[in-house]
Amino acid sequence: MGEYRAYPFMVGIDFRLWLSYFFINPYRALRKDLQKKGVKNPYQYGETPLCVIDELISLSGGLQRYQHFADLGAGRGRVCAFVQKKYGCRVFAYEQFATFYKKGRRLFPKISFISGNFLNKDFSSIDLIYLYGTMMTEKEILAFAQKVAKNTKVITISFPLTEYDSRFKVLKQIDINLPWGKTKGYIQCLRK
Repeated sequence: MGEYRAYPFMVGIDFRLWLSYFFINPYRALRKDLQKKGVKNPYQYGETPLCVIDELISLSGGLQRYQHFADLGAGRGRVCAFVQKKYGCRVFAYEQFATFYKKGRRLFPKISFISGNFLNKDFSSIDLIYLYGTMMTEKEILAFAQKVAKNTKVITISFPLTEYDSRFKVLKQIDINLPWGKTKGYIQCLRK
């Protein structure tokens, strides 16, 4: 209920999500899909609380209507819907899981849902990227780091990009509480 007090516009968004997933548990559906693909730990999906993403965006300098935000691994699109509604900016939701992609496109027509592996996509127009990349390999993180544009800020959870690529610098680091535990959030960009 605290989220609805802070963000009353989320009531309608969450109701649409609830209706859309009434007959399918999104966590179970994704877990089964990941198990079929042979993923070792198919239980890592979770949605970032809105207060956490809002704080991270604020600490990164916020978003203006003319800017672009990308969520890499957008899941059901809840964070994207929140960002689009609160900040009014252009939002890109990158998602590989077909069920999330299809339902997200139908539920949130103002958000650009992009299917497939985001490592094959272009981020040159993105101002702020959110990456909860705990399922990514070191090779994938390195490939992603190579795609980040000079003026783009990147929010990561649990690890800074500086551990993988010395071209980055951490602008801010904060402790965050997620439903599944405490970790750190990092806001970073490429060095000038």
